[in-house]
Formats: sequence, structure tokens, C-alpha cells
Amino acid sequence: MTTNTFTIPDSYQNKKLIVNQLINKYEGDYTTFETKDGTAYSVDFENDAESSKFMEKLNALIPDLYKY
Repeated sequence: MTTNTFTIPDSYQNKKLIVNQLINKYEGDYTTFETKDGTAYSVDFENDAESSKFMEKLNALIPDLYKY
């Protein structure tokens, strides 16, 4: 199992739907909560390969994700 955590800043809130679709596509189980910086995600994947694919797509969608 792999857990990925990240925060989508308020400036990228319009991409939350796409992120949620990617999580579902790669069979992730996630929780979210609001922070002062945006929406924080914690996503668990049973399959490490699916987790890697998800992170590749996420980094392409929001290139500066880990800046926040």
C-alpha cells in the first residue's frame, strides 16, 4: 500500500474534479480536509504501480504541486 499526501492550493481549485476522477481511475481511497492554503488530500493505493501512474498524471496536471 502507498499513501500520497498533497495540498491543492486555492488557485487550482478548478482542477479538484479532475484530481478526484484520477483518484477513482487509479482506484485510490482518499480523504480531504480544508487548510488555510487549499484542500489537503491523503490518498491510499493498494497497488504501488497505480499510485505511480496517478502521481505522474497529477504532476502533469499541477506541475508546481509540491511548492505549496
